[in-house]
Amino acid sequence: MSQLVNAKEKLDRFKDAKSAVEQELSKELQQRKGVEDTNRDLRKQLADQSDLWEENGRLSKELTRAEDTIGDLRRQLKDQSNDWWRDSDWLNKQLTYAWDESGQLRAQLSHAEEESGKLRAQLHGAEANLAAAQRQK
Repeated sequence: MSQLVNAKEKLDRFKDAKSAVEQELSKELQQRKGVEDTNRDLRKQLADQSDLWEENGRLSKELTRAEDTIGDLRRQLKDQSNDWWRDSDWLNKQLTYAWDESGQLRAQLSHAEEESGKLRAQLHGAEANLAAAQRQK
């Protein structure tokens, strides 16, 4: 019987060892699953990061194009502003010339009006002389 008791004890120890090994394997499997889940999450994050890098590159190119467009528009505005000032200066000179010309024309008109007044006075005098001469005839 002692053999039977020894065999039962060995069987119990074997069952206990088997249970401990199974528990250890279960823990290791859970750890491995956790590592695989973490690995999968990290790969997804890396893929998402890669997408973000691509988006960042695309946005960087768009920003560069927008900045280039702004630079072009600033240059155009500067050129147009220079053209406007050049045109404005030319128009001011033309206006000054026209103003001077109108002053000269006003002076000539005033002189012509004076001459016209003198000629009218002479005409009235001549008409009066003519009328007096016709009456004496």
